[in-house]
Amino acid sequence: MNKIEIYVANEDTDINPSVQEAIEYVLKQNDPVGTVAGYYDEKLTIWSVSNYFLQLLGWDDLDEFMKASDGSMLSVVCNEQKHIFSSERLHDLQGSHILYLTDSKGLSIPVRIMKADARDNKGQPIWVLSARSDHFARNQEAKEAAFHRAFTDMNMCEYYVDLQENTFESMKVKGSLQEIFSKSRTWDELIQMFLDNYVCPESKEAVAQIYNREYIMKELRKITGELSQECKAVFDGEQRIIRNVVMEGDTDENGEVRHAMIFLRDVTDSKNAEKERRAMLKQNIAMDQLIQGVTRIVERFAVCDLDSGIYEYYEMNNESYYNPTGDYRELLQRMSGEYVILTEKINIQMDDLLSPEHLRKVIMSEDDLYTFEYCTLDRSSYKVMSVIPVEWKGSILSKVMLIAQDIGQKHELEKLANTDALTGLYNERYLSERLKRNGKLHKKFAMFYLDLDRFKPVNDTYGHDMGDRLLKAVSRRLCKCIRKTDYAFRIGGDEFSLIIEEGNINDEFCEMMVRRIKNAIDRPFNIEGRLLSVDTSCGYAIYPEHSQKIDEIRIMADHRMYEDKTQNRKKVNDSSAAIGYAWTSEKEKNLEKLLHEADEAMYENKKELKKEG
Repeated sequence: MNKIEIYVANEDTDINPSVQEAIEYVLKQNDPVGTVAGYYDEKLTIWSVSNYFLQLLGWDDLDEFMKASDGSMLSVVCNEQKHIFSSERLHDLQGSHILYLTDSKGLSIPVRIMKADARDNKGQPIWVLSARSDHFARNQEAKEAAFHRAFTDMNMCEYYVDLQENTFESMKVKGSLQEIFSKSRTWDELIQMFLDNYVCPESKEAVAQIYNREYIMKELRKITGELSQECKAVFDGEQRIIRNVVMEGDTDENGEVRHAMIFLRDVTDSKNAEKERRAMLKQNIAMDQLIQGVTRIVERFAVCDLDSGIYEYYEMNNESYYNPTGDYRELLQRMSGEYVILTEKINIQMDDLLSPEHLRKVIMSEDDLYTFEYCTLDRSSYKVMSVIPVEWKGSILSKVMLIAQDIGQKHELEKLANTDALTGLYNERYLSERLKRNGKLHKKFAMFYLDLDRFKPVNDTYGHDMGDRLLKAVSRRLCKCIRKTDYAFRIGGDEFSLIIEEGNINDEFCEMMVRRIKNAIDRPFNIEGRLLSVDTSCGYAIYPEHSQKIDEIRIMADHRMYEDKTQNRKKVNDSSAAIGYAWTSEKEKNLEKLLHEADEAMYENKKELKKEG
């Protein structure tokens, strides 16, 4: 990303060390794309904004933004959230939260915010927010990843297309193609110029289809990988073979493909070399040489004849797991019963993925390499399958090589990246991935949002080490409230979340789960001889029953948790005080033990008060 620039709304003020420290804190905590700061007055007057904050709301100019918003943060917050985003609520805001903002087009954008406090040069209190839009950040990250992949030097041009807006952003353009890029205002105009000036007549229909925006959005929803089409085109008076590649960039809030990455590569020389290689592969000696070469780098592979349905299996450790030769369909059926596919967008079996029909659909040329990841049913072993085209009959794929390689270490690293280091629960990164996956599959689930009450006094009284031990103990109890097929997350600080995907999920079930969670957490914890007590505020939401938008499910669960916290505080304020005491004697002078007994007595008294109302 480019450097974050901070613009102050008032030229008489500057960013002092207090404000700078607050900005650095929220940037570090939220990994955001923008910051905004302001005063704790009735309209939350904006004091400064960053360039990324303006960009994610669609504004190019600070003055235009300040004029449209009247310098008020409340003008930027969506109407349905203004009642909860007040000066008083912002004062008490802790941790990260989802907030809906209005962009320059009047559309609602979900952002994750993190707050810190500072003071201006006159000593007045200032709030500082970081704002991260997953859609905006994902768009930037997708671009960076796409245009830094291997072998990009071989591409004639690389660019990024907004399929819905009909715009494009060129990243690299070589030679005479620069002229049509400079003259085109929309992507449709660019493609028409490409067809008119470069593509040979016999290839125009195929190229026009693969670059049709509606066709791209429809096809990329159905496949994992890329769309590709080879065509004949004339550059500098010479006919060349050009490979057009279309890959998915990112999706909009409804899961529809919005951006696509386009690559054009001159494959004329490689196609000519491939003709010679195919001639060699038709000879048995060439196949033997190929097999000998493969055995030097992999442990097991199979050569499969898609026409005859016969495979030949090779195992380098002399402990052949499959028969050396046999029926290809039977091999696939056995593998389907032993492995689970990991990297496909939809649920699919191994025998469907490796069927001759599917392989001929995804492997269109000699340059194609088809790969996917899979694992054993017990998740004890992870592998990647690579399918390499070996032989063609005319334009029909007739023989492939299947190469399996272990990737267990990669998945161990992914597990570490998805796990909270303190508690061992899943972290917020994996929570976002899980929610996104369930949304794509339209899978019903319940999400619970939890926050510990009275946790801060534990840190203040006993120190953060004791607080960490308490968080670990809370995590263990949470795991006992759910099944092994459910998911428990620590979002950060003393915030937790649960996702339950299977079973009879309804409001009655979720309310029962809330009671179970509270009963588990509200019981005192004995941490190294100290009796510690915390309460739990909890809210839930069900997808798609309560909302068909994944982001709204998270917001609803968070709001209900906050409502529960408000009710808990009201109950505490309305109830009588709970008192605990303990007697001492000459024989018993251990003060710490007496404090434990008094705390236990207070807890029992508190339970009696609850029963009495």
